[in-house]
Amino acid sequence: MIAICAIFRNETLYFKEWIEFHVLQGISKFFLYQNNSTDNWEEVLSPYIQSGLVSLIEWPYSNPSQFLAYQHCLGNLQGKPNLWVAFIDCDEFLFSPTCPTAAEGLDALVSEHPDWGAIGVNWMCFGSGGQEEY
Repeated sequence: MIAICAIFRNETLYFKEWIEFHVLQGISKFFLYQNNSTDNWEEVLSPYIQSGLVSLIEWPYSNPSQFLAYQHCLGNLQGKPNLWVAFIDCDEFLFSPTCPTAAEGLDALVSEHPDWGAIGVNWMCFGSGGQEEY
């Protein structure tokens, strides 16, 4: 099982695309830490929370709070077998460059290296392509 842990503030414009993309990649659970958002995140996340796909954690702490949220998530998930968790931002998209899905890519790595306890992935940044408006 692959889950994503992320902390967010005012990400409503991107949530649906971000979650749906990752579901297609084989992600089966999201642990989302709500950090003082003022947009309408509830409206967008409500169906995902009701279905059980998203677990929402209210995280009203001041910055820097990302590291503390990640530690909290790790503490709650400690000892769960066969669970991999990606700690990414809500503007980052996890995928495999060699397999159809991230889940299949992870399965291939784990079958080759069953003793690995963590996997790092490369980060690739893209600019706006000159776009100035949504």
